Order: sequence, then structure tokens, then C-alpha cells
Amino acid sequence: MMEFNLLVVDDDRIYLDMVKLLFEEARVKVLCADSGEEALEIIKEKPIGLIFTDFNMPGMDGLELAVRVREIVPDARIVMTTSDQSPEIITLAMRAGISRVVAKPFDLTHILDIIDGEKKWLIDSLREAVSAYTREVHAIIAGKEEGSKKEAKPSEGTGKEEHHSKTTWMCPACGARYTGWSTLNRCSKCGYEE
Repeated sequence: MMEFNLLVVDDDRIYLDMVKLLFEEARVKVLCADSGEEALEIIKEKPIGLIFTDFNMPGMDGLELAVRVREIVPDARIVMTTSDQSPEIITLAMRAGISRVVAKPFDLTHILDIIDGEKKWLIDSLREAVSAYTREVHAIIAGKEEGSKKEAKPSEGTGKEEHHSKTTWMCPACGARYTGWSTLNRCSKCGYEE
């Protein structure tokens, strides 16, 4: 199962503890940072699926954090929480690469909906990448199959033709694929024999 870490950044430690408890009750893995600097260290060390950051923090605010996060992880998904919902703040947030601004204090149900949407986006992105990879592998296999059609079949009269067949076989242990004439399905990668 894919790991989905949520990073919550806020300078209010009591608020962070409360948010962490609420998210853990909802079975969402939460990492917390009480400053932008600490958040950047976490981002460098762990895969983060979504970042919730407060706007007003001493030192690095939520906007600066978003810009710095984008330097490390360009496609990071960032949500900013703030009690200031003015058009100016929302415009600055969008320019900093923040995908959504949520009013603080927030409703946990609304935030869980956002997390579910982000997980779906992440899963869809992974599916798209796997699909592209699979198409590439199939193209490579198809090219090899075209080349193997030119291979000679075993000569008749050897007494082995009933043991030879043109097959495509996938190792159930490691997933390696093989195509061609074979008397025995044996994986050269992991040693599995069928």
C-alpha cells in the first residue's frame, strides 16, 4: 500500500497536537512542524503527499514556505490555512503555488475531503505513470517478438518438438517476462522454476 504522509505546519504547538490527534483518529498519517524551517527538513527526508501550512508564523510564513517547498518538490500539493480570507492573501497564495486556501479554524470533515481528493489525484498520477511504463514495456516486448518470429523452430525428427512451444511466460515470483522457445519455464532473474 502506498504511504501518504500529511505534513501540518503551524507555530501553535497546542493546535498542532490537536490536529495531529484528530487526523490520527481519522487514520491519516501526520507529521508536524512548528516552523517553516523544520518543515523543510522533514520534506527533504520523507515523502509528503500533502502539506497544510499556516499563513502567519514567525520567521518563514506560509507563503515563503510554499515557494521554498516548490524549489525542493516542484509538484508538491500545498494547502494554506488562515483566518484571513481576503482576496489579496488568496492571490498571493496562488502565486506562491498554493493549491487551496482554507479558513481557520477548519472543519475536520472538509479537510478529510481535501485529503481524499489529494490521495485520488496522487493515485491517478501513479496510475498514469504505470500505464505509460506498461505501454513502453509492451512496445519493447512487441519489438522482440517481431525479431523472434524470425527464429527457426526446432527441427523435426529430434523427438523434442512436443516439448517446445512458442510462449510468453511471466515469472509469478518476481514478474520477469520471457518470450521464445522453451523446454522449461525457469526465471533467470530469481531462479523460480515451473
